[in-house]
Parts: sequence; C-alpha cells; structure tokens
Amino acid sequence: MAVNVVIKGPDNQELSLADLLLPGVRYGVLDDAFRLEEDKLGDFIIVFDAQNICRGFELSCQGNEVALRLPLPSGWQDIHFFYNYVKKLCQMLQTMIFVCDDEEVPLTRLEACIHRDIETSERVLLQLLADIARGKYTQITICGVM
Repeated sequence: MAVNVVIKGPDNQELSLADLLLPGVRYGVLDDAFRLEEDKLGDFIIVFDAQNICRGFELSCQGNEVALRLPLPSGWQDIHFFYNYVKKLCQMLQTMIFVCDDEEVPLTRLEACIHRDIETSERVLLQLLADIARGKYTQITICGVM
C-alpha cells in the first residue's frame, strides 16, 4: 500500500533528479539486497530527512513530471516530511495542484491528505495486530534502521 503523487512542471521544462533534491535531505538508491547506497542517483531514489533518519519515500521524474511514492503504513514524521516535500516541489515548479492517487488536489488540502494517511497507517497497523491475535500470521519480521 502506498500514496502516489504526481506533480507537473511547466511543459517546456525537462527535470532531473538532481534538480529535485531540496536542502536538508539525504538520498540514495537501493542495491539488489535493498540496502541504501547513499549519494547515488538512479531511475528513482529514496529521499529522507537528514535530521531524522526515517523510512523516506521514492522520488523519480520523467520529462516535466515528478513522481513521489510514500509507503503506508508510515509514521507521522515520514508523512509530514513527504507532504512538506510535495509542497516545496509544487512551489518550485510554480503549481498549486498535484495529483494524489489519481485525484487532483490543491495545496490548500495538504493537511487533509496528512490526516488521511496517518489514519490509514493507524488502521492498517491495528488490523495487523488483530490478524496476529487471531493467528493469521505465525511470525512477523520488522526491519529498521541501525
């Protein structure tokens, strides 16, 4: 499950990932074992807050379109970081709208998107706990940052 956002820049503007890196972020690509190789660019990159190592999100671009993908469930810090990045990219590309999961969204509705994704993450985690309690899963693996 993920949130998919697309932001369109001006028609005559060809974007690159390097153009889309904002101050205060760390980034990299995933190797074949899904380990992060920092400071490398690829077809898509993982972007996360330099001050708060977190799960982050995927960022890619093609032509004048930027695509961002936030995996859910995610923590509130990741969700806020993601939508703050969406807002800054919209401002940089001089647009007041973005597409979120195939729905056009004005920047004025960012808080509603944040609230929805926090609620979705909580609901998914509670469902996972209920499934574990009912015996649907016999084991669970949690991966984290070290």
